[in-house]
Amino acid sequence: MAKALLFSFINRFSTCDTKSIALAMLVVFGLSAYPNNSSSENIELPTIGDAGLGVMSRSEEEVLGQAWLKAFRGGVRLYEDPIVHEYIENLLYKLASHSETGDKSLDVIVVDNNTINAFAVPGGVVGVHTGLISSAENEAQLASVLAHELAHLYQRHFARGIDASRGSNWVTLLGTLTGIAIAVSGGSSDAALAAIVSGQAAAIDNQLSYSRLHEREADRLGMQTLVQAGYSAQGAAQMFQVMQARSRSFGREIPEFLLTHPVTQSRISDARLRERQIAREHEKENRILPKQMDSIDFQLVKARISVKNSETAKDAINQFAYQLKKAGKSKDSINIPSTEVIRYGLALSYMHDNQYKAAREQLAPLLNQVPGRILYSLLDIEIDITAGKTEQAERRLRDLYALNPSNYSIGMRLADLLMERNKATDAAIVLANLSRRWPKQSSIWYHLAEAQGKANDIFNLHRARAEFFYLNGRYRESLQQLQQASRYAKNDVKATASLRQRVKEINSVRKKEQELGITLN
Repeated sequence: MAKALLFSFINRFSTCDTKSIALAMLVVFGLSAYPNNSSSENIELPTIGDAGLGVMSRSEEEVLGQAWLKAFRGGVRLYEDPIVHEYIENLLYKLASHSETGDKSLDVIVVDNNTINAFAVPGGVVGVHTGLISSAENEAQLASVLAHELAHLYQRHFARGIDASRGSNWVTLLGTLTGIAIAVSGGSSDAALAAIVSGQAAAIDNQLSYSRLHEREADRLGMQTLVQAGYSAQGAAQMFQVMQARSRSFGREIPEFLLTHPVTQSRISDARLRERQIAREHEKENRILPKQMDSIDFQLVKARISVKNSETAKDAINQFAYQLKKAGKSKDSINIPSTEVIRYGLALSYMHDNQYKAAREQLAPLLNQVPGRILYSLLDIEIDITAGKTEQAERRLRDLYALNPSNYSIGMRLADLLMERNKATDAAIVLANLSRRWPKQSSIWYHLAEAQGKANDIFNLHRARAEFFYLNGRYRESLQQLQQASRYAKNDVKATASLRQRVKEINSVRKKEQELGITLN
């Protein structure tokens, strides 16, 4: 794939205008998020052309970022667990609400990949690899990385980097970008290094210096956001140390995140220095220094990912059973989860192994201890479903949904169960409600189309398919679905007007992308 990108760059960029550099940088910028274990050869990146001169505006960044997101969705395996997605979304919005500047609207994606990686793309797109969640030891560590990425967004480092690149030699910049592309796509580290050093050393050093400046700024502002959100400033340095330790085990294969966020001892020292400065500032102003390092929600999400990543359910059972024996005996409060978390992981593992009685035995104390925790209630209901008690499970899920109609996890599980029980019309109602709350979640539209098809609601089947194709950058197919829907609108004036408006909106997006030289399909 890196080789294909190289030829793509050479063929499409013969000048060094600002927007062309911007578009090329975004391809590589986003490429670091592509999982090495997905079928990367099938990923269709946007076709990018010559967009003319000028510095990118915020609206252009929005168009660019959204186009990238659509291409990304269409080619990368996302993590489809609603519980994990909702947790990351809530954490990001919590951090964003404490950041100093910037539009707080975000598009959140969780990538099913075990590598340490997170990324922010202009236009408010933030992505997280499941490997980052698994590698973090506590929520403050994870939050420190996300706060850092938000700082990149809100300080517009992408646009500022492009502006600084205007005077660079294009061949040199291309060599640097290509080297990064080769490295992050799993190619030879030697080849990547050769590509990077083949350009003019001075220009490359200039570019990297500017990048280091952005990293320092994101570290500083990210830590401010971290503390303002109520987390201990220690989380940042701790996460750097985790990354540094992990990087040693990779040898010559550099993790994606560390290519653009190199962790050095000086960077860890800087983080520790900022910790002390923040402590002095709080002491001077008689403010209480935040101490929160972890949350039960983080550890439960981490346990879910651990169970899913286990080769077999029995492997997961053995892992959590071993941890349960160690719990309470070890003084290592960071690396050993609480008994509550371990029991949840063990109950989930037993359920996947069809050991329903054992699963309930582990879950029962948690339901008594925290009867209102949704994750425990959902697992209890999931055990019913797996054990074949679907009528009882549906009744309980409907009750839970009535209390939490906007909860993504509850709604999706109820819709899935209703489909399993041949109640497609009811499932479509639930999914339509979720689509209004999460209009950019392509998986909701996919399942909604399926439900409407089985419910013989052909008009809305085509509308849902149109949204799914649109969110995956397949505009032609989206417009075709809207055309199909119009045949079933009949004499419904309101429905016909709605379809026409949606066609107009999609064509407007395509026009804006084409003005920037982007063609998705």
